[in-house]
Amino acid sequence: MRSNAINSTLSALVVLSMATTARADTYVSYDVDTSYDGGLGTVTGSFTLDATTNTSYAVDLSIVGVGGVNSASDTDPTMFFPGTYAINGGIIDATYNTENVGDQVFLTYPTGGGALYNSGFGASSVDSYFSPTCGGEVCAFPLSGTVSVGPPVTAAVPEPSTWAMIILGFAGLGFMGYRRKDKMALNAA
Repeated sequence: MRSNAINSTLSALVVLSMATTARADTYVSYDVDTSYDGGLGTVTGSFTLDATTNTSYAVDLSIVGVGGVNSASDTDPTMFFPGTYAINGGIIDATYNTENVGDQVFLTYPTGGGALYNSGFGASSVDSYFSPTCGGEVCAFPLSGTVSVGPPVTAAVPEPSTWAMIILGFAGLGFMGYRRKDKMALNAA
């Protein structure tokens, strides 16, 4: 009876693993080299977007304010708003926006990278709570600098088929262990 249930489960896993395939996503990396507040503050680092799903994949941005005030390290890719990477008239807009005003970064730049935009379609800026030129209130400083775009990289993404094969392997090992234990019990009796 147990053997039939295990065989049915294994058969279902085999069918599941054959029914799905892995997909390939394209990833694009961006290097950020910018300054603000007359060069007293900087926003540097990189982020990677999954161009297939139009979502952020990895973030490593460093914000260094005047004298270290409002410095932050932004590494949570979910803080990049989904859908902000769409190309509109040759311009890409990426927004890293947390509850902490000192972590808010807005980058508007040409599709292929280059100098940040600060007029017309949006403005590249960083929000800050403090600066000698700000007076202590919340200020949005224009960012100047560049965003460099690396070559796209295509990579396979694990899909349920991979997980089904792993589960199938473990189930098979478990079944063999069960049979071995059952056989040893019979021989001992």
